[in-house]
Amino acid sequence: MTRDRGRTHPRLRQPSRLGAAGVLAAVTLSTPFLALPAAAADTPTINCDTVSRSSSDWQKCTSLVGTAKCVWNNGNGTYTLAMGFQNPTDANLYAKIPVNGSRTINSFTATGGSAGNPGHLALFPPGTYTTAFTVTWSPTSSSDPVTWTLVDDVKAWNRRHTPCATKPVPVVGSAAGLALGALGVTALLGLASARRNRLVAALRRLPVVGRAGPRAS
Repeated sequence: MTRDRGRTHPRLRQPSRLGAAGVLAAVTLSTPFLALPAAAADTPTINCDTVSRSSSDWQKCTSLVGTAKCVWNNGNGTYTLAMGFQNPTDANLYAKIPVNGSRTINSFTATGGSAGNPGHLALFPPGTYTTAFTVTWSPTSSSDPVTWTLVDDVKAWNRRHTPCATKPVPVVGSAAGLALGALGVTALLGLASARRNRLVAALRRLPVVGRAGPRAS
């Protein structure tokens, strides 16, 4: 069977997935994402979900703090918070996001809106970021809050929080958020780029399904 060099093998049309985590590894990054550095190759990554609570690494995890810069009134009964974080350590800190209602050390609760299960960050690089992503919710009153549990830090904000001068634009968009999650899972699983390249090369050598070879004369 002749391989068509001008076509992409059907298996390569599907996004790459990192094991059971199911996090997309191939995404397009928007320009603002450059303001939030990705996990550097020489920066260690600590998995705060699995590290021993008696270890020094756990102490680093507990220094991670969630922040909210301001709140924006969308004028339709919903409000949007500009969310950020402070990581004073020299390591990337990873805390997984809840899936299907599971409970984690990195979770939001609110009355309604995306705060109930937002696509927020799972990987937190060292540094301070004021608008890394946004969360929108529908409060039932002026005191109805969004609560963020982040490792050992629990904070709540309501619609009476500091008003934003303009509608907040997250540094990390939905695609870039997936990229950070992919980077964190990649670091944790130890997947080398050479291994991925070998897999892609092997798939490209496979015949294209459904394409007949040259007819005999």
